[in-house]
Formats: sequence, structure tokens, C-alpha cells
Amino acid sequence: EGEAAAKTGRPSRSISAVQNVLQNTLNVLEWGMTPGESVQQPMFGAPLYPNQRPMIESTMGDRVIADIERRGLKVKRVSPWEQEMGSCHAVHIAADGTLRGAADPRRLGRVAGY
Repeated sequence: EGEAAAKTGRPSRSISAVQNVLQNTLNVLEWGMTPGESVQQPMFGAPLYPNQRPMIESTMGDRVIADIERRGLKVKRVSPWEQEMGSCHAVHIAADGTLRGAADPRRLGRVAGY
């Protein structure tokens, strides 16, 4: 009682789904974003096949991606609609009982609460 709680789901079967749920959970619980703000953020993920480079949504921005590559990690730029990228639907219950939810715009879906 009196503590924030979050529930997330991943309506995808990709390997990147784990990274997506982690990123959204951290965005809400550590960075203070609402679920709606979080699912709008650019994401990174793992490719389906292990011999491919990690994926990063091109919406992350050229400067950020160049900095990542400068540090030695070569990535594959993908669209936010890339099928191998995960997605996250989430519900967050704030300490005051406020209920917030969001459906990731990368997939079809919706969130409803009562």
C-alpha cells in the first residue's frame, strides 16, 4: 500500500521484447516518465539471428548513434516499425492510486483501466 507498481506485457515474440520491456520499466520507475511518454521513446534491441548487429531505432538520432558506434558497438539502424523490435503495453499505478496505461504505437493494441 502506498507504493508505486507497474505491470508490463510484450505483445511480440522477438528477442528484442525483453530489452523493450526493460527500457520501458526503467523509463517509468527510474526516470519518472508516464507509460505514455515511455512508449514514445526510441528503443534498441537484439536481432533475431545472433550473427547480426544489435538494432537501434533510427529515431534515436544521428548524434547518439554515432557516439555509440564511436565507442565500438556497430549497430543496425532500423525503423520503429521493424518487426524484430519488441513493443510494450504497460499499466502503472502511482503511490497515490493514479492509474496510467499506454499501448506501444509500434503495434496494434490499446490499454484500458477502471
